[in-house]
Amino acid sequence: MARSSVSRRTFGKLVGATGAGVAGAGTLLGTPAHAAGWVTTGTPVSALSSFDDTMMTFMQARGITAGQLAVTYNGRLVLARGYANNSTETVQPTSLFRIASLTKSLTATAILRLVQDGLVGLDDPITSLLSFIPPAGQSVDPRLSQVTLRRLLQHLGGWDRNLTFDPLAGDAVIAQALGVPMELRREDILRYMSGQPLQHDPGSTVSYSNYGYFLAGRVIEKVTGLPYETYVKQKLLAPLGITRMTHGSSVARLASEVSYRSQYSGPTALDNSGTIVPSPYGTFSMNLHDANGGWLASAVDLVRWSTMLDGAGGLLTSTSLAKVTAVPATGVNDSGWYYGLGWAVRPFSTSTGTKYNLWHTGSLPGTYSLLVKSYQGMSWAVLFNQRDDPSGLSYADIDSALWTAAGKVTSWPTNNLWSTYFGPWSTVVDNTTSGRFTASTTWAVASTLAGRYGTSYRRARPVAASDVAWYKVNIPETGTYRVEVWYPASSGNNAATPYLVATSTGSKSVYVDQRSNGGAWRSLGTFTLTAGDANKVGVSRWASGTGYVVADAVRITRV
Repeated sequence: MARSSVSRRTFGKLVGATGAGVAGAGTLLGTPAHAAGWVTTGTPVSALSSFDDTMMTFMQARGITAGQLAVTYNGRLVLARGYANNSTETVQPTSLFRIASLTKSLTATAILRLVQDGLVGLDDPITSLLSFIPPAGQSVDPRLSQVTLRRLLQHLGGWDRNLTFDPLAGDAVIAQALGVPMELRREDILRYMSGQPLQHDPGSTVSYSNYGYFLAGRVIEKVTGLPYETYVKQKLLAPLGITRMTHGSSVARLASEVSYRSQYSGPTALDNSGTIVPSPYGTFSMNLHDANGGWLASAVDLVRWSTMLDGAGGLLTSTSLAKVTAVPATGVNDSGWYYGLGWAVRPFSTSTGTKYNLWHTGSLPGTYSLLVKSYQGMSWAVLFNQRDDPSGLSYADIDSALWTAAGKVTSWPTNNLWSTYFGPWSTVVDNTTSGRFTASTTWAVASTLAGRYGTSYRRARPVAASDVAWYKVNIPETGTYRVEVWYPASSGNNAATPYLVATSTGSKSVYVDQRSNGGAWRSLGTFTLTAGDANKVGVSRWASGTGYVVADAVRITRV
């Protein structure tokens, strides 16, 4: 396969620049002493030893103390490894790292899901979705009305940090201009930028924009009424069984999170003290970077996330997935790659049509990340706990190094580690999951009650007739499964809402008092379900009383 790795590395400077300019070249720090030697975790796979060799050689040359790699082949997780070099900490395959700009693939997918659910349009102007109120004496650039969601996600919004500065890396500048203290709030960024001119006409020039994805995060919150993180966890991660991923903190570290290193330090962006801190811990605000670079993940989580591009979890329909790789109006590189919706894309002409390699890199002080999904059935994610060191060697070179490692594999193993790191099979279907929920028009869409799963739920009045809202689930194999339901509780709901479970021996009814115990998963019990893609759980209107019966979300887990 023609890899054009030089072009990918060049593009990596663009797509992996979440933290470009954030504590870039501050005061040099001394290197702490560590215990000598390598500690690796996860099961070694002899057929894939080239990946281990590559990771250890790469890390050794740069003095990287913590690394992680996960590899899939033809849908199977075949390698999951943690690497610690001269470090006092052990890196597990499930340890969490900041992923920086890989976050953008989640944010773009969240917007596409809103489009798919009919809540927004890709060509909606952002001025119709958000309020832009500039500081006194300043005005909004009239061209802002030409910035659409599509242009935001394709870095065609018109902002150019190379001609001004990155507002997600200019905390002190913005604080001084607005006369507000640090740590900045998201509304401070929005207000300051509302009074700044665009550097290009929207749609005319590709310029990587963290601010564009910052705005996309605000759109998600405005449209759904949910915090950005909550929406992504519920709508995108839960259906894939991803539970570890979460937002990172500027200073505090989770028990399962690695420590971050940099040879630089700089003034804190978390208050006005001017205190000099290590670059990874406080020279930027992780809270501000939420939608453009704020997630934590492990490498196994990231390759699991990439399966959504194959339709896993029912997150996006084939029509929506085609939008991810659609060629933008401008910005196709001379060698053929371009930035799609949240991913860098390289098309390949094959005997069965056009196929795509997709990837993204990420970079923050203390972080370097890469996620690759090849049309030839391979994917990998790599994470490091630093992006700089005195050697001056490139971190982007891990891209070509891993392609070389893959090329050395003579026979791919048949193992599959998914269940090791994600536990039993589980899936979530809610009332907006495309192709997975069906209900008559008498089931009204509602969003007034707190405690709903996602953006909405369905409700209907009881009736002495069969009118079932069905959840369609693809059960992988016949066996025992736990069925759980989620609904927003209300005194106006039914005291005995009938749930139907299509078991291997017929339909079973379970009655739930939806007036209480809502806003969480509630078990209906365990049932034997038959393999296959069919309606498995329903909510019936054939109930006594007058309260609403509610259909919100269903979770099915193998036990």
